[in-house]
Amino acid sequence: MLWSKTLGFGAVLVAVGCVSSSVWAYPSSVVFAPTGEAKGFGETLAYAYTSVMLSPELSGQTGASWSGVNFGVLPKVPYGKSGVSFGGLEVGVDWLFFSGGKGKTVFNGKLQLVTETTFTPHVAVGFSQWSAFQPSLSLNMGYVSLTKTLRFGEHNFGAVTAGMEYNFTDDPRVSGGGSWPFRDEKYGLLLGYLSPEFGPISVGIDHVAGYNELASTYFAVNLQVLPGSYITFGGFMQNNRRDQDRPLYDGAFFFYSMSFNTLKLVGLQKDPPPPLPTAAPAPTPH
Repeated sequence: MLWSKTLGFGAVLVAVGCVSSSVWAYPSSVVFAPTGEAKGFGETLAYAYTSVMLSPELSGQTGASWSGVNFGVLPKVPYGKSGVSFGGLEVGVDWLFFSGGKGKTVFNGKLQLVTETTFTPHVAVGFSQWSAFQPSLSLNMGYVSLTKTLRFGEHNFGAVTAGMEYNFTDDPRVSGGGSWPFRDEKYGLLLGYLSPEFGPISVGIDHVAGYNELASTYFAVNLQVLPGSYITFGGFMQNNRRDQDRPLYDGAFFFYSMSFNTLKLVGLQKDPPPPLPTAAPAPTPH
């Protein structure tokens, strides 16, 4: 049985940000599947999460609690006159707390190689759930992810994400293999869709393949309560549901997050001045 699953978290984290094409984060994600877009330079996201198990075998048990912070640490840089840019770098740290007083510290990072254009997606590579202090109990996942906004004319229909993950751990307590179509493998699919905002509300659904502490199918409803502040309600369903020898880890979660620009907060970055008013044209003499 997986070490993390026995502590009751089939879903580990959902975080909320302010970017329409990557509203949740750990790192910036659809719900949990990392997107191809990194946080902007100076953008900071602080968050807190808790969950409860709902499957019959574990109903009512408290899942994991989680808090963390993500930072955008490199700016976008255009690739000459190509129309695309290097998208920046984000890094983050998270603190997991389990029943029985156990926990661990994990790190994540994402390097955005290319920003999207009309016909090409955002592209990023990254790592998630890496622990320098308890590597034997961490997933140590690497990934590549592509995200494309579905925009037709002036209409935004949300964004889709697709990618691949690879779990570098060999510890069966952390990873129990893959799921369809890569069953019993250390790699798998990342898939997701994030809706456009309907007033203060947006919806996300995604899939992180495998049977491990990150893997599940997730759905979430995000509500903006204040500028830069969100609450999220959602649920998760375990993959590999036909395995009779494994209990189901299904549950629900609640999440709160706050997003802000650290550079502006400390005065190192200022908003551009408003444009000067346009002078009225002189009257035409008759």
